[in-house]
Amino acid sequence: MSETEPAKPALQLKSQKFRDAREKDWRTLSRALDRLDQGKLNSFSTDELLNLPVLYRSAVSSLSMARSISLDRNLIGYLQGLCARAYMGIYGPHARFKDILTGYFGRQWPENVRRIGPEFLLSLACLVIGIVAGWLLCAGDQSWYSALVGEDMAGGRNLSASASDLKKTLEGSTDGLAVFSVFLMSHNTQVS
Repeated sequence: MSETEPAKPALQLKSQKFRDAREKDWRTLSRALDRLDQGKLNSFSTDELLNLPVLYRSAVSSLSMARSISLDRNLIGYLQGLCARAYMGIYGPHARFKDILTGYFGRQWPENVRRIGPEFLLSLACLVIGIVAGWLLCAGDQSWYSALVGEDMAGGRNLSASASDLKKTLEGSTDGLAVFSVFLMSHNTQVS
């Protein structure tokens, strides 16, 4: 050994070598995330912003390698936390939850409703026309009821049923709900 070279330790653990080679990038990423957490996004230069995803991918790569070579749990835990923070800091929403909710219900949802307004009005008009036409047909001639409402859909009810008969169908046992749900599902699958 020459006099100018510093003495190397006799035994250096692979965990320590791994950490020494990458720790500078981890600390840089951690400091950048601290600045992001404090809301100092405007203080980043363009190069720093472009370097954030690179540092994140480097940390994820380090985490993958640390897991594969079975390094100590503390290092793996630190890298998991750092990667999770980095992912949320870089790719996550940069707004408060309240701002996201008010933006959705105050701006995005009304815009979407306005966008489908014509389709909604057309479907509403078709529904109202169908209800009025059915009522007018049945009011003029009661035989239209059986033509519009099939026997399987009427469930034994007709225009001559008394109010007490109709109430009995509403107050029936809850077993009918299971039968109704099976009927509804089978009917819908036949329609589609």
